[in-house]
Amino acid sequence: MGKGSKIILFLLIIIIIAGVGFLVWKNAGIKLNDNNNTNISETNNQTDNDTSNTTSTNSQINIKQLLLDVMDNKQKFIDEDNQEVFLKDFKIIENQTAEVDKYSFVDLDKDDIEELIIYTTSDYGAYVILHYEDNKIYGYMIEIRSLENLKTDGSFMGSSGANSIEYLRMTFNKNSYTFKTEAVYDDTNKVYKINDINVSEAEIKEYTENWNKKENVSWTK
Repeated sequence: MGKGSKIILFLLIIIIIAGVGFLVWKNAGIKLNDNNNTNISETNNQTDNDTSNTTSTNSQINIKQLLLDVMDNKQKFIDEDNQEVFLKDFKIIENQTAEVDKYSFVDLDKDDIEELIIYTTSDYGAYVILHYEDNKIYGYMIEIRSLENLKTDGSFMGSSGANSIEYLRMTFNKNSYTFKTEAVYDDTNKVYKINDINVSEAEIKEYTENWNKKENVSWTK
């Protein structure tokens, strides 16, 4: 091989090596950018999630404070007659007003917003329930026998007789509410139901045993 041919071959080898090196460098740069973009995207997503969680938490805190302000007579609520009233002026029955004895926050209607349940010291014996809906606070009077053994999951008992017990939940629509019956244990008339389906006495007893194991609410005085 002549001297000129060797020089040409050497130059070709250098060009090939340089080309391969350029391709390797370019691919490495693309992967680095992809990784950086992925990390930026993940960071942004995490930031959005954190912001959403913080907003949700702050909203819950603000609603709780609004409910407490109503309980403390700092602002009015809308009663079942669609009238705005302070708690201190809210009539339980006849001329009896509601005096706060203790209270608890529980999500009664499963909308992820807790209601404020107030146990009052009126002679009649009643709860006042404060409910937040559409930026307004609504209040309802519930007699004690209609809301017994309140659980942290929002379920409770209602008694319509010595041997008749209903297991209930509540739903709300502005200034009105509805009881939803989940189970009936009527030993007098031998009526046993779960979700409106007739069941045996053994089945209703198992239901009540499991229900009684649920955690009771804790009260603040």
